[in-house]
Amino acid sequence: MGQKRQKRQEEEPPEDHSHFAHPLSNHRLQDGPSSVSPRPISAKGRQARTRASFRCLARAVRGRTSVGMGSLPLRYRLPNPPAVFIGRTAETVSFNEAVKRSPLVVVTGPNGVGKTAFVLHALHRKKRGPRTIYIDVRHSTGEELRLEVLGAVAEAEGIDSMNRAALRGDADTVMAELLDLAERGPWWFVLDNLHHIDAAESRALLQALARYARKSRWVAISSMDPQVDDDAAQVVSLSGMQPVDLERMATAWGTDDAARVGRAVAVSGGSPWLLRQCLVNGRDVARVTREGLLEGLTREQVELVDALSVLDVPLPPEVLASFCPPSLEADVAALEPRGILERTPAGVRLHEVASSVLAASEGSGGRARWRNRAAVGLSASNDPVGALEGLRLLMTLGRLGDVVDHLDRRGSRYLDQGYAPALWRVLSSMTDPRLEGWRLRCATELGSPTALRMVLEPSLDNLQDRVTWAQTLFMQGRLDDADRTAKAVLLSVTPDSHHSIAFEAGLVLANCAAARGDVDRAVARLSGLADLTPPDAARRDAAIAIYLAGTPDARRANAIANALANSVDALPMAAREEVAYGIAYVRRRQGRLVDAAAMLRAVTATPRGGVLKHLVARRALWLGAAIALDRGQLEETEQRLAKLAPFVRTASVFRPSILSTTIGFRLARGDLEWLGNTAADVEREASAFGIVDVAFLARAQGVQLASLRSLELTRSTLPKERSPGADRLFIRLLEHRVLRAGPITNEESERLDAIDAPGLRPLARAVRARAALVVDGDVSKALAEATSAVSDAAASGHLVVEAEARLAHCDILLVLGRTAELSRVAEELSLVAQRLGSRRFEFEARFSTAVAAEGLDFAVLEHLASQFDTAPVAARRSRLLLGAGAPTDHFDQSMLAAIAGRPAHRVPSRVDGPEGQLPEWDGPAWGIDEATRRVWLPDARWVEFGRRALHWDLLLCLADAGGAATKEHLVHGVWKECEYHPLKHDARLQVAVRKVRELIEEDPSAPERVVTTDDGYAFAGIVRRARSAD
Repeated sequence: MGQKRQKRQEEEPPEDHSHFAHPLSNHRLQDGPSSVSPRPISAKGRQARTRASFRCLARAVRGRTSVGMGSLPLRYRLPNPPAVFIGRTAETVSFNEAVKRSPLVVVTGPNGVGKTAFVLHALHRKKRGPRTIYIDVRHSTGEELRLEVLGAVAEAEGIDSMNRAALRGDADTVMAELLDLAERGPWWFVLDNLHHIDAAESRALLQALARYARKSRWVAISSMDPQVDDDAAQVVSLSGMQPVDLERMATAWGTDDAARVGRAVAVSGGSPWLLRQCLVNGRDVARVTREGLLEGLTREQVELVDALSVLDVPLPPEVLASFCPPSLEADVAALEPRGILERTPAGVRLHEVASSVLAASEGSGGRARWRNRAAVGLSASNDPVGALEGLRLLMTLGRLGDVVDHLDRRGSRYLDQGYAPALWRVLSSMTDPRLEGWRLRCATELGSPTALRMVLEPSLDNLQDRVTWAQTLFMQGRLDDADRTAKAVLLSVTPDSHHSIAFEAGLVLANCAAARGDVDRAVARLSGLADLTPPDAARRDAAIAIYLAGTPDARRANAIANALANSVDALPMAAREEVAYGIAYVRRRQGRLVDAAAMLRAVTATPRGGVLKHLVARRALWLGAAIALDRGQLEETEQRLAKLAPFVRTASVFRPSILSTTIGFRLARGDLEWLGNTAADVEREASAFGIVDVAFLARAQGVQLASLRSLELTRSTLPKERSPGADRLFIRLLEHRVLRAGPITNEESERLDAIDAPGLRPLARAVRARAALVVDGDVSKALAEATSAVSDAAASGHLVVEAEARLAHCDILLVLGRTAELSRVAEELSLVAQRLGSRRFEFEARFSTAVAAEGLDFAVLEHLASQFDTAPVAARRSRLLLGAGAPTDHFDQSMLAAIAGRPAHRVPSRVDGPEGQLPEWDGPAWGIDEATRRVWLPDARWVEFGRRALHWDLLLCLADAGGAATKEHLVHGVWKECEYHPLKHDARLQVAVRKVRELIEEDPSAPERVVTTDDGYAFAGIVRRARSAD
């Protein structure tokens, strides 16, 4: 029966001290040159962050769009319950009640009482079966379990590139991401055999689930009560089954001998598993020993059981055949009905109880012999999982020489095939110097900060390992160390050999120079390499093209990329991927976004392998995200950024680029709430690494955010450098100046004219259009430049830039008072916003449409005024038009002046505030429009009172009284009666107020707008009043 614990209490989520929980969540840098202290997140913030973490891995903070469910692998699918299940009726009721009350239910009981069968039966009986992920945690550690569950739900959600290794060592972040994803479904989880996890780790995991899970449900199966110290957890304890149920079960299994069944039931102790063993071997014993378990088996079956007992993982029969008896299939078929072994999607393994019985008799039987046979047989297997299990067994036997020989022959293949995490689990605890090189390569392939901290700098003898070390240092952003290590390698190579190593070392040096912004030095370093193989020569040229793509020498980069495109298909796979990446990078800089995306598919659609080839995949994911963002494919951008989540948790040379793309994505879609100082943090980290152009880009994004929020800048010096990031910063700084009616010099105007990058030229023209209007007063030039900006952006395929150009066009038309044209351009902007999936541009278009109308729509303005973290320009302008205070720039003031000059223009005022003042905005309101006899609500709805004179008078009477009135005052003001009599008037008042509440309240029984006071009624919250023009 379930042990009922206290009912779960609603509570605030804890302060979130995780760092870099996800590239789409609130970024707080750690382990980098510019650490920033974390700040707590409120309950509202955590709920927003939950939606943001993986729209794909965690839609984002606001607005969900499904990206499609992934296919759940068989190993994570909920197995069917046993064909025969009898009894446990009361326990099933307790279980069902428990999962309704709590997010966590722990099913406990001794081994063999049928806990797993009970849970499977209970879940499969549900009419609407929940989406459930089943995980057997028998061979996991606490950290591995979190990562495995995260990986499982990520696959189920369609996120197919979860790098678990990169998440190691950050339990809080893993837990936060896991819960965010689990809540999306919401998913149900079954964690079987939890007692195999360390007790403290198990308790910590379950307490986190009980405390923070909301909609998801977690069922843990354990032979021990983990003693979760949280009232939210529910425990269902299973004891032995009733004898009558065991007898029915035995009969259902086909045993007709009543006496035999009675003896077996008497000694089974209520255990279905032990009942089966007693029925099979006829022994009347209550304790299973090795001899009792194996009694009645053939010699081959006993050997198979002993063979399986030395394994830690299930393996398919074809892999087991490498060392098991030849009668394997027949023996498996015979042993499975007895419950000694079981089949899983991953293969065959011993039943848990059988495994524990054999483990207790380690000295008996042939386990030592089978351990040796399994090590030899499996290590020679072509199956990577089986071979790695054989490698583990070789380790336990102390045969390190065989391990080293095995890795020298096949280690690279494991890395090529993506088995670096499994190999790392084998090697992570080993300290033998002979394995240090493989530990380094494996940790580098993982890219895991935790793994990299565990490896030692390789000896001077192995040059390949030292090149790998230099590449690792570069990945971590330790450019000086990488530079020094690569130079040492070059000094060690001989002139007539080691050409490949010399090239790799030279490439590291060039990459370090390019990252620091010294393109000339990077190009010179690679150009000086001689005697290269054709694949390495192509890789060199691709790297040079990347370096030059963002410089005034971009034409040379384009020529190199065109030449490489003609020969890329003839290159070996590894080189082809790097070269294709380089071509795609240059194509993007050219503005050929479709061609760039097509070329990039050559990188992302092919298997990657070898030392550091995961680095190509990582860069390709980032470049794909950047291209998708340029094209306005925000959903694809988010999917790619979600896959990059593991790589932004600690400092690296690529983190600033990934985060800068993430900021651009959030600016485009309108997820500004959590940006804060992120752009400044990214700029500092990029500067500390010497990644100059990314630092410029991050600063440009910070300036853009300041312009959107109408904030002053602490730095306004224009960059003199010429690069994509510097040009973007130049444009954003001038835009900020022009929005405040600042002038542009002739020299600055000439540089704007010289910017011809397809993604930047429309932005430059939009700045010139604004400047022509507010600085020069040249209306014709302003309109011409605005129109050209839109045309250029549309022609280039940069959809986000097109939206910005159309928004600038709307601003100019609004200031000029050309409402008919404004309405048309706003509709075009709305269509672009819909293509983008951008709430920011959709709200901006909605504002332009609202102010283009003859009369202001206060309901729409009220809704937009609360969207400051999504569309700050529309929000602050709406606040101003509603009579509230807000920061302004010159365009805001010009907009106000243009609208104020319209006939019959009205500005609402607060019911509870004095006339003529602009109070600060302190939240969404509802309001009374006297001219139309309507009430507007914060969600942009209108409520008509034109035919409800009594109820309208009631609202006006309250408004005239400053928002609160006694019953006497209301009777006099609404019904014009001089005397108030409770018996006569209270019922009448209550009916009238009830009707008003039905019209304007979300829940009339819990009013939030018209509330009852001690002596009458009052408005609640912020209430505005738009008086008639006359």
